[in-house]
Amino acid sequence: MARITVAALVAAYLDLSPLRPVTRKQHGYHMRPLIARWGRRSAARLTCADLSGYAEDGIRQGLALTTLAARVRIIKAAYRWGVASGRLASSPIDGYRLPRARARRISPPSRDELRAMLRVCAPHVARVIKIGWYLGPRIGPSELFRLRWADVDLASGILRMPCAVKADGDDMRDLPIRGVLLREMRRWRRDDGDLCPWVIHWRARPVRHINRAFDAARKKAGIARKFTPYSLRHAFPTQAIAHGAALKAVCAMMGHKSPRMVLEVYQHIDFATLADAAEKTPRL
Repeated sequence: MARITVAALVAAYLDLSPLRPVTRKQHGYHMRPLIARWGRRSAARLTCADLSGYAEDGIRQGLALTTLAARVRIIKAAYRWGVASGRLASSPIDGYRLPRARARRISPPSRDELRAMLRVCAPHVARVIKIGWYLGPRIGPSELFRLRWADVDLASGILRMPCAVKADGDDMRDLPIRGVLLREMRRWRRDDGDLCPWVIHWRARPVRHINRAFDAARKKAGIARKFTPYSLRHAFPTQAIAHGAALKAVCAMMGHKSPRMVLEVYQHIDFATLADAAEKTPRL
């Protein structure tokens, strides 16, 4: 069996395994720091202690535990694939487990904070805030930034949100657009004309990242505490449930399908219940 480096193993896994393009891109992004650290090392010589040291360094540097968990999961998957494809005799890191930590309480942006941002933010940030607040999608290229006008039925008030790539998951999910958002989206559509197919765009170009523009709006609005665009995904269920929305409908709207989450108990949601959940968040 020929010697293979960590970099070569990960590259082969990304190129040859049956991953969707979005997943391949996300995995490649997460593997960059690990390749920079161990890329030239023989894959067979990577150890659980190496992963443990990387995790400890990441925690000290403030790296989110979810990010660390994703990177560990991906490199372990690459090694399992290496074994299955005959590139490795065994995986020396298969036994590594990232230590569990208590989940940090998320403090999502309040309605007043978002209203202040809406008064000063760029148009594409305003669209992200409003769709994030009212529908709770994943803010980024996995879902919201892939939404096209072709996926939005403004006549019936339904949009088909692209779903993040998950095992055995749906490609799209139908979401009801509540009245106040529907009026906004109809205006956006008129403003866009035929210039751009994407709902979220900057001067007719697709948006890949919004953190900088979002943070600029937060600061311009005079908000001292920090939160990210993804915090909108936490704001949606917090507000909807607090105002009486059914938990299972909120979960269905957000696209949660992991068997390890309580949402798997509530898989059969009728559209009327989803529409009720869409109406429960207070108006911005």
